Amino acid sequence: MNEYRRHILDWLDKDDWSDWYAVTLTMRQSLPNVDGEDVFLTQQGASRNLRHFLNVTNKRWYGNAAAKYNKRCEVIPTVEKGSEGRNLHYHLFIKRPNHVPEWKFTCRIRSDWFRTEWGNALVTVKGNTDTGWLRYITKDTQGNTSNPAWDFENVDYSNIWFAG
Repeated sequence: MNEYRRHILDWLDKDDWSDWYAVTLTMRQSLPNVDGEDVFLTQQGASRNLRHFLNVTNKRWYGNAAAKYNKRCEVIPTVEKGSEGRNLHYHLFIKRPNHVPEWKFTCRIRSDWFRTEWGNALVTVKGNTDTGWLRYITKDTQGNTSNPAWDFENVDYSNIWFAG
């Protein structure tokens, strides 16, 4: 394990992860355009798709406070490519808002993701997770040992919360 990843995981290990969920979001790898030609998913397109999903999720749970007061679900997103550099998908560590029942949160994650442009029906949502999921999603998947494949573009730094 490289030093950078170890320091981050040591920092993350100090938190209480109750009400956090391990989520895997798969994506369609291509879609037909208006001419019927395949348009392939890029990492930038995947990131935009996740941002849209998170905006919908935040609006659903926090209403107008999402825009007005910047209320957000706390989330740690990582993007992963399959073994051949294709099959982009996301792993999330996301906290369920206190006012939302578990069954509703799980159902809405699945349905809202499927409604995104690139969202695929295969979605895994598991509650009662721990730092083992963080270790899994920060594994070296792209041969870059200095930086995990975290999607820093979709981390809401002003709302990310870690108790230490």
